[in-house]
Amino acid sequence: MEQSEKFKLKFSTYTKILLSYKKSFKINLNSLSEDVIEIINNGRIQKFEYSSEYTWKIAKLFLNVYHKIEAKSPTLVFKELLLLDLINRNQYDSLLRMIECRNRLSHEYNEEYFNEVQQDLITYLDLMIQVKLIINEQVQQFESDM
Repeated sequence: MEQSEKFKLKFSTYTKILLSYKKSFKINLNSLSEDVIEIINNGRIQKFEYSSEYTWKIAKLFLNVYHKIEAKSPTLVFKELLLLDLINRNQYDSLLRMIECRNRLSHEYNEEYFNEVQQDLITYLDLMIQVKLIINEQVQQFESDM
């Protein structure tokens, strides 16, 4: 399979992942029991963890396929996006915080931190959608230039 086709397939999966993550916020928690709310919040965190992981990996693949840049870590991937002027400094800093948050959530359980992060999940979703749109726009530009 050609690299650009592999990218498009993974990008389609990424789009579905973000849509699923976004759907989790359409649930009205007001009338639900504490147990159900806890289950939904756990699901949102899990969706955040794999969405953030997929965000840096799709950006890594994009850099490799379309810019011939090898970046091995989330920090390097986002730094390359910044150096290419595809994201701004605020987005870069937020993406690094997002990955730091994901790493912390997946390596330790701290209920206070878990609850604190719940407040930032929509902000991180919006950030991931911005990255998706930026990459999509870039891919379309590359294809129209061919």
